[in-house]
Amino acid sequence: SLLNRCGTTGVIIKRLSDNTHDWIGSIFCEFTGNMEIEEKEASELLHISATNIQYLLPEYK
Repeated sequence: SLLNRCGTTGVIIKRLSDNTHDWIGSIFCEFTGNMEIEEKEASELLHISATNIQYLLPEYK
């Protein structure tokens, strides 16, 4: 409901996991207009974005 109140009409959420398939987080993209992107293309773009973000964040110990 929070996203809806901010004008979001659609959301794509990608589950992120490590090499052992344990959940490590999620990345999402919200749309305020019509979603004109195919599911496969959106998944690939979010995967690339998550990989790029991973290199920006410091290692957690």
